[in-house]
Amino acid sequence: MKRSQNGRLTDSCIARIGKVLAEPKRVQILEEIATSTVPMPYIRLRQTHHLSPATFSHHMKQLKTAGLIEIVRKSILRGRSSAG
Repeated sequence: MKRSQNGRLTDSCIARIGKVLAEPKRVQILEEIATSTVPMPYIRLRQTHHLSPATFSHHMKQLKTAGLIEIVRKSILRGRSSAG
């Protein structure tokens, strides 16, 4: 999120946040994330809000772009052992 030289949010940042939060579903998602004491898994959030993957992804991207959330990706590596 960009800040002006005096450390305050710029007008464009404030406008973006306002636009993002004008969508009620995004506010609901943000409230759920904010009230959680642990990081929220993507799939759990999506299932809770009954949205298609594409729609949910769009909402999450908008929240991230506005600087309201941080997305942390964790990968699970599943390897095959090869008998030698």
